[in-house]
Amino acid sequence: RNTFRSRNILIIAVLSLGCCYLTNFVMPIAGEIIPENIMQSYLDLMESAGFGESILPTIAAVLIAPFGEELIFRGVIYHYACNLAGAMPDRRKAFYIANAIQALGFGIFHGNLIQGTYAFFLGLVLGYLRERFGSIWASILAHMLINGCSTFLWEPIAMCLPETIGVFAVGAVICAVVVFVGFKMGGPALQKETAQEIN
Repeated sequence: RNTFRSRNILIIAVLSLGCCYLTNFVMPIAGEIIPENIMQSYLDLMESAGFGESILPTIAAVLIAPFGEELIFRGVIYHYACNLAGAMPDRRKAFYIANAIQALGFGIFHGNLIQGTYAFFLGLVLGYLRERFGSIWASILAHMLINGCSTFLWEPIAMCLPETIGVFAVGAVICAVVVFVGFKMGGPALQKETAQEIN
Protein backbone atom coordinates (compact mmCIF):
# COMPACT_ATOMS: atom_id res chain seq x y z
CA ARG A 1 0.00 0.00 0.00
CA ASN A 2 2.41 2.64 -1.25
CA THR A 3 1.64 5.98 0.42
CA PHE A 4 3.25 7.93 -2.39
CA ARG A 5 1.17 6.61 -5.28
CA SER A 6 -0.60 9.47 -7.03
CA ARG A 7 -4.09 8.29 -6.01
CA ASN A 8 -3.06 7.90 -2.38
CA ILE A 9 -1.48 11.36 -2.35
CA LEU A 10 -4.76 12.72 -3.73
CA ILE A 11 -6.77 11.02 -0.96
CA ILE A 12 -4.41 12.38 1.70
CA ALA A 13 -4.57 15.88 0.17
CA VAL A 14 -8.39 15.90 -0.04
CA LEU A 15 -8.78 14.80 3.58
CA SER A 16 -6.05 17.14 4.82
CA LEU A 17 -7.40 20.24 3.07
CA GLY A 18 -10.97 19.39 4.02
CA CYS A 19 -10.09 18.93 7.70
CA CYS A 20 -7.87 22.02 7.78
CA TYR A 21 -10.47 24.39 6.40
CA LEU A 22 -13.38 22.72 8.16
CA THR A 23 -11.61 23.49 11.44
CA ASN A 24 -10.91 27.08 10.40
CA PHE A 25 -14.48 27.70 9.25
CA VAL A 26 -15.95 26.18 12.41
CA MET A 27 -13.80 28.22 14.81
CA PRO A 28 -15.56 31.60 14.24
CA ILE A 29 -18.91 29.83 14.69
CA ALA A 30 -17.70 28.13 17.86
CA GLY A 31 -16.53 31.54 19.09
CA GLU A 32 -20.17 32.59 19.34
CA ILE A 33 -20.95 29.91 21.93
CA ILE A 34 -17.60 29.35 23.69
CA PRO A 35 -17.15 31.52 26.82
CA GLU A 36 -15.24 34.68 25.93
CA ASN A 37 -12.41 34.12 28.42
CA ILE A 38 -11.69 30.63 27.05
CA MET A 39 -11.79 31.85 23.45
CA GLN A 40 -9.56 34.84 24.21
CA SER A 41 -6.98 32.61 25.94
CA TYR A 42 -6.90 30.41 22.84
CA LEU A 43 -6.52 33.40 20.49
CA ASP A 44 -3.74 34.86 22.66
CA LEU A 45 -1.95 31.49 22.60
CA MET A 46 -2.17 31.29 18.79
CA GLU A 47 -0.95 34.86 18.38
CA SER A 48 1.99 34.40 20.75
CA ALA A 49 3.09 31.26 18.87
CA GLY A 50 4.15 33.39 15.90
CA PHE A 51 3.10 30.90 13.22
CA GLY A 52 3.68 32.33 9.75
CA GLU A 53 5.46 35.39 11.14
CA SER A 54 8.76 34.07 12.50
CA ILE A 55 10.85 31.48 10.70
CA LEU A 56 11.64 29.11 13.57
CA PRO A 57 8.07 28.80 14.97
CA THR A 58 6.80 28.29 11.43
CA ILE A 59 9.32 25.53 10.68
CA ALA A 60 8.49 23.94 14.02
CA ALA A 61 4.74 24.05 13.32
CA VAL A 62 4.83 22.87 9.71
CA LEU A 63 7.70 20.36 9.70
CA ILE A 64 9.10 19.44 13.10
CA ALA A 65 5.91 19.17 15.18
CA PRO A 66 4.01 17.02 12.67
CA PHE A 67 6.94 14.62 12.34
CA GLY A 68 7.50 14.32 16.10
CA GLU A 69 3.82 14.16 17.04
CA GLU A 70 3.10 11.49 14.44
CA LEU A 71 5.95 9.33 15.72
CA ILE A 72 4.53 9.60 19.23
CA PHE A 73 0.77 9.37 18.67
CA ARG A 74 0.26 7.48 15.40
CA GLY A 75 3.49 5.58 16.01
CA VAL A 76 4.22 4.57 19.61
CA ILE A 77 0.84 5.18 21.27
CA TYR A 78 -1.17 3.74 18.38
CA HIS A 79 1.09 0.68 18.29
CA TYR A 80 0.55 -0.08 21.99
CA ALA A 81 -3.16 0.73 21.77
CA CYS A 82 -3.46 -1.75 18.91
CA ASN A 83 -1.69 -4.36 21.03
CA LEU A 84 -4.13 -3.75 23.90
CA ALA A 85 -7.16 -4.00 21.62
CA GLY A 86 -5.68 -6.76 19.49
CA ALA A 87 -7.26 -9.55 21.53
CA MET A 88 -10.71 -8.48 20.35
CA PRO A 89 -12.12 -10.81 17.68
CA ASP A 90 -13.60 -7.88 15.75
CA ARG A 91 -10.65 -6.12 14.06
CA ARG A 92 -12.79 -3.13 13.11
CA LYS A 93 -13.83 -2.47 16.74
CA ALA A 94 -10.23 -2.97 17.84
CA PHE A 95 -9.14 -0.31 15.34
CA TYR A 96 -11.84 2.11 16.52
CA ILE A 97 -10.71 1.71 20.14
CA ALA A 98 -7.00 2.04 19.35
CA ASN A 99 -7.65 5.04 17.13
CA ALA A 100 -9.76 6.75 19.80
CA ILE A 101 -7.04 6.17 22.43
CA GLN A 102 -4.28 7.78 20.39
CA ALA A 103 -6.58 10.64 19.29
CA LEU A 104 -7.59 11.32 22.90
CA GLY A 105 -3.92 11.45 23.89
CA PHE A 106 -3.27 13.81 20.98
CA GLY A 107 -6.07 16.11 22.15
CA ILE A 108 -4.92 16.14 25.78
CA PHE A 109 -1.34 16.81 24.67
CA HIS A 110 -2.39 20.20 23.24
CA GLY A 111 -3.18 21.38 26.74
CA ASN A 112 -6.26 23.54 26.20
CA LEU A 113 -9.93 22.83 25.63
CA ILE A 114 -10.32 24.36 22.17
CA GLN A 115 -7.17 22.97 20.58
CA GLY A 116 -7.67 19.70 22.38
CA THR A 117 -11.17 19.28 20.95
CA TYR A 118 -10.27 19.77 17.31
CA ALA A 119 -6.97 17.93 17.76
CA PHE A 120 -8.95 14.90 18.92
CA PHE A 121 -11.02 14.86 15.73
CA LEU A 122 -7.98 15.53 13.54
CA GLY A 123 -6.22 12.71 15.41
CA LEU A 124 -9.00 10.33 14.39
CA VAL A 125 -8.49 11.26 10.73
CA LEU A 126 -4.71 10.93 11.00
CA GLY A 127 -5.14 7.54 12.66
CA TYR A 128 -7.42 6.47 9.81
CA LEU A 129 -4.76 7.45 7.26
CA ARG A 130 -2.07 5.65 9.27
CA GLU A 131 -4.09 2.43 9.24
CA ARG A 132 -5.53 2.81 5.74
CA PHE A 133 -2.13 3.07 4.06
CA GLY A 134 -0.22 0.97 6.58
CA SER A 135 2.43 3.65 6.95
CA ILE A 136 3.09 6.49 9.36
CA TRP A 137 4.26 8.54 6.37
CA ALA A 138 0.62 8.97 5.36
CA SER A 139 -0.27 10.70 8.63
CA ILE A 140 3.00 12.68 8.67
CA LEU A 141 2.28 14.05 5.20
CA ALA A 142 -1.34 14.85 6.12
CA HIS A 143 -0.28 16.56 9.36
CA MET A 144 2.25 18.72 7.50
CA LEU A 145 -0.37 19.67 4.91
CA ILE A 146 -2.91 20.58 7.60
CA ASN A 147 -0.47 22.76 9.55
CA GLY A 148 1.06 24.27 6.41
CA CYS A 149 -2.28 25.24 4.85
CA SER A 150 -3.56 26.62 8.13
CA THR A 151 -0.37 28.65 8.62
CA PHE A 152 0.06 30.06 5.11
CA LEU A 153 -3.28 29.92 3.28
CA TRP A 154 -6.11 30.43 5.76
CA GLU A 155 -5.51 34.12 6.52
CA PRO A 156 -5.51 35.24 2.84
CA ILE A 157 -8.74 33.28 2.30
CA ALA A 158 -10.38 34.66 5.44
CA MET A 159 -9.49 38.24 4.47
CA CYS A 160 -11.47 37.84 1.23
CA LEU A 161 -14.61 36.60 2.99
CA PRO A 162 -17.34 38.60 4.70
CA GLU A 163 -17.07 38.01 8.43
CA THR A 164 -20.56 36.61 8.92
CA ILE A 165 -21.68 33.41 10.58
CA GLY A 166 -23.63 32.46 7.46
CA VAL A 167 -20.51 32.58 5.26
CA PHE A 168 -18.51 30.52 7.73
CA ALA A 169 -21.36 28.03 8.04
CA VAL A 170 -21.51 27.57 4.26
CA GLY A 171 -17.73 27.14 4.17
CA ALA A 172 -17.93 24.55 6.96
CA VAL A 173 -20.61 22.58 5.11
CA ILE A 174 -18.57 22.59 1.89
CA CYS A 175 -15.47 21.41 3.75
CA ALA A 176 -17.47 18.70 5.53
CA VAL A 177 -18.55 17.43 2.10
CA VAL A 178 -14.90 17.46 0.98
CA VAL A 179 -13.94 15.38 4.04
CA PHE A 180 -16.78 12.95 3.30
CA VAL A 181 -15.58 12.61 -0.31
CA GLY A 182 -12.05 11.97 0.96
CA PHE A 183 -13.25 9.12 3.16
CA LYS A 184 -15.28 7.67 0.30
CA MET A 185 -12.20 7.79 -1.93
CA GLY A 186 -10.06 6.18 0.75
CA GLY A 187 -12.51 3.44 1.65
CA PRO A 188 -12.43 1.41 4.89
CA ALA A 189 -9.37 1.79 7.10
CA LEU A 190 -8.98 -1.98 7.27
CA GLN A 191 -8.31 -3.40 3.82
CA LYS A 192 -7.96 -7.01 2.72
CA GLU A 193 -4.27 -7.30 1.94
CA THR A 194 -3.10 -8.93 -1.24
CA ALA A 195 0.35 -9.54 -2.59
CA GLN A 196 0.02 -6.48 -4.83
CA GLU A 197 -0.94 -4.17 -1.94
CA ILE A 198 2.01 -4.99 0.29
CA ASN A 199 5.06 -2.78 -0.25
